Amino acid sequence: MNRLFDKLNLQPQERRLVVLVGTLVFVLLNIWFVFPHFNRWQVVSNQLESQQLKLRRYRQATNSIPKYRQELRELQSEGSKINPEMQAFRMTETIQSIAHANNVSVPRLGSPAPARSTGKTNQFYEELQVSGRVVADEPELVDFLYSLGTNSSMVRVRSLIVTPQSQNTNLEARLTLVASYQKKAPASGAAETTQTAKSTQ
Repeated sequence: MNRLFDKLNLQPQERRLVVLVGTLVFVLLNIWFVFPHFNRWQVVSNQLESQQLKLRRYRQATNSIPKYRQELRELQSEGSKINPEMQAFRMTETIQSIAHANNVSVPRLGSPAPARSTGKTNQFYEELQVSGRVVADEPELVDFLYSLGTNSSMVRVRSLIVTPQSQNTNLEARLTLVASYQKKAPASGAAETTQTAKSTQ
């Protein structure tokens, strides 16, 4: 700095004036161009924290993929553990067992039959449908329906009509239950024959 002042042949008072003016210009430039952006630091920090949180969630989700695949395989094989000929018996047995566990009386339960088509086809699962009538107090009926939905038997309620009984405080429910079972895989020879027949048409 002194060498610059020496080249300019500035006197001490002139040097002080130059330093003062330079300092003033520096301060004004900071006020105009730097200080207005100080509040953006907090915005950028919040954005960075949000992106880091999202990244952690994505990593947790991707790390859970093997577990989800295992659960999917277990669900896909759930129905294959039941012989197709035993599916109707297993459905009736499951409903009766859950009803007994929740103190629900089942005066009438029909025979499971293939459910009516809803327009949606599923090449892996088939549905059995059964209609019946159950009698129970309100808490027991609610527990029965809840147990059906949370049980691994894949039985669910398709329709439900509840009416009070005239003689006591029990409720009578007329319901239609549906269960999904995995279809029996066709034999490899049968599949090849079907494919050949389609190709020749």
